[in-house]
Amino acid sequence: MTFLTILFNIFYGSLNLRRCQLKSGIVAFAFGKPDYLRANRILAQITSKKALEEKDCPIFTQEDIPLQGENFEIIKNKKGEPPSTLEIAKAAVSWAKRNKINKLIIVSACPHLWRCKRDLSRIIKERQMEIEIQIAEEITKIPQNFWFCPKSHQKRTQKRFNWLIREAIIKIMPFLIYRRIT
Repeated sequence: MTFLTILFNIFYGSLNLRRCQLKSGIVAFAFGKPDYLRANRILAQITSKKALEEKDCPIFTQEDIPLQGENFEIIKNKKGEPPSTLEIAKAAVSWAKRNKINKLIIVSACPHLWRCKRDLSRIIKERQMEIEIQIAEEITKIPQNFWFCPKSHQKRTQKRFNWLIREAIIKIMPFLIYRRIT
């Protein structure tokens, strides 16, 4: 293989060396409040397992994910309320930049996944960063109704119907408006 062929392959994909140099980080989004909810305990377990699989990679999360250990950073609740998905995405991308992370693995409840991914992708694009997004596949194996709990302090995560109504509105809402109200 000639030098020019190697260069061509690096830039156009056949030998994607950038993939070999990915530094992973996990972004774990809670689903409901407080931390003792079944959904948040499962998200914490999946996050911890994924961190070990990824060779003890760092974690960015929120207070309602009950993690043990030291290798994580938490975005704090404000006035007792959890940060919005968009606030978490902004803070996670800043955290990734500070830690030179170029691959983010999303751990979230399945019903919340589309918005976690959309918000992270949007912030990454706005900041003109090159960060790959991956989904923790384990979350897709959990039934949809598992995530909802009447004990949640957030009405939207108590029942699937509440969640679906809210998400339908968010899906059709222009991002500019979504950004202003979150």
